[in-house]
Order: sequence, then structure tokens, then C-alpha cells
Amino acid sequence: MKAGKGVAKAEDSAPFTIKAFNSEYPEIHMQDIVASNGKFFIGNMTGSVCPRGVRDCPVGNVTALQTTKEGYAYLDVVKKTQVVYVDSQSGLRFNPPGVEAGQDSRNATFSLTTNPIPAPPAFSALKFSGVGRSTGYLACPIPPTTEVWEVFVSTNNLIEDGDSWVPSGDVSDCIGFDAFASNYTSPVAAAYQYV
Repeated sequence: MKAGKGVAKAEDSAPFTIKAFNSEYPEIHMQDIVASNGKFFIGNMTGSVCPRGVRDCPVGNVTALQTTKEGYAYLDVVKKTQVVYVDSQSGLRFNPPGVEAGQDSRNATFSLTTNPIPAPPAFSALKFSGVGRSTGYLACPIPPTTEVWEVFVSTNNLIEDGDSWVPSGDVSDCIGFDAFASNYTSPVAAAYQYV
């Protein structure tokens, strides 16, 4: 799906939210993954806005996504134009409002797997199988504390050459996790647009 088309199709998944799952690390385990500033984080707040003059805007305090049968993922916004992708440095990203998703978005392949082990009941797993070989996701701390974590896809390139790509400058500071999805039920989109 290319940004700008603005059409959700019947075969697209229902909207869902995502949590990080790694029971060995309580600092990220079962914490929400949120969209903010073009990136995805654990321990941060969802970044969304409603343009002036728009009536009945969604609250916008939840990050929800959808996937397509072709393997694309996008944010659950009113116009369905914000695409989720993995950039050349393995960061999980989304395009800003009104900006066409770049070349990186064409390499993204996301899928939902139902009843994954060891997920709790009613969860699915969000898998990525795009650029490079992926082995899941990484939460990388943003210094000076470990309260906010930036989300990356764990690719061979990141593990081998990515020290300069992560906030702390050292990939070994990052924690691996599975991304588990649960249905987001609402009669309206989760946000007007994410920023």
C-alpha cells in the first residue's frame, strides 16, 4: 500500500495495538509500543494531532495499526495514509502526515500470526520479514536513562554494523523482544494523524 491512496480494503486486518514481550526484562515486558516523531518507542507517549477546524477528532492517545494481505502495515488514522516501514538502519518508522512513504517502505513485509507461543490468550504476533534476515525486534535505550526505548527490527546488518544507528551507540545495550498484537476496537480511527 502506498501512502496517499487513503483506502482501507476489506481484506486488511482489524486495527490492533502492540506490546513488547520479553518476560526476562520487566522494564519493557508487556509495555505498549507507540508512534511518535516518525519512530516507535516503548515508554513514551503516542504523538498525534488533530488539525484546526476538524470536528469530532479521535482522541489520539493510542497507537493502532493495520496490515494488508500484501504485507504492508499502516497506522490506523482517518485517511489511512501513514505507512509503517523499516528504514535502512533497521529502525521501525512511519511517514509524517502528507509525506509520501519513501523507498524503504516497499521492502517492508509484515504479517500477523495467531496464537503464538508464549503469547497470552487473545494475542497475535506481528512478524517482519523484509530487508535482511530478521530475528524479531530490539528495544534500544535512549540515554541517559532506560525509561524510553526506541524500537528497531533485529536484522543482521544492525547486529553486525549498527552501533552508530542506536541511541546509546552500542547495540549490546538493546533488548530483544517479540511484538504481540491485540485487537483495538473502536467505531472510529485511533487518531486523525500521528506525528
